[in-house]
Amino acid sequence: MLQALQRTAPSGPALIRLLARFADSDVPEPRQSLSDRLSQWLGWTDAIALSSALTGAPPSVPVAPR
Repeated sequence: MLQALQRTAPSGPALIRLLARFADSDVPEPRQSLSDRLSQWLGWTDAIALSSALTGAPPSVPVAPR
């Protein structure tokens, strides 16, 4: 008799878990956390610029009359 393979739910950020559920595919366990991987992509000066951009108010766009 064949046994069905049980899939383990991936751990990690909620978006990854949700996408894996939608794709209904096996996702390998990440070797590093998302924050560790981001720290390799961004330097500390990039992180400061990104933080200030995310905390600031979006620029106002003047509405042109039609």
